[in-house]
Amino acid sequence: WQEVHVHPESSFSFIIYESIKKSNTVFLHPGWKLIEYAGYPPHVIDMHYTANFGPGDLIMFPSLLEHYVKPGNEGTTISGNLMIGFIFKE
Repeated sequence: WQEVHVHPESSFSFIIYESIKKSNTVFLHPGWKLIEYAGYPPHVIDMHYTANFGPGDLIMFPSLLEHYVKPGNEGTTISGNLMIGFIFKE
């Protein structure tokens, strides 16, 4: 399991679900704090997306997208980050 987090100093992050039966990764709506503060009922705007991935699947997402992993899974995942840089030449 892993609490809510982002991957700073990265452009994109990825997870490879190598040998798990079912993913427990949950992604949060980018505006969830503002939406909750505004008082919208939870059923109006879905603020959590539970990924439904299995063995051999890969997901790539913006590194600043908040996410967490629910406890209770066995197996192996591989995760990492990618940084996209720009070279400026005059």
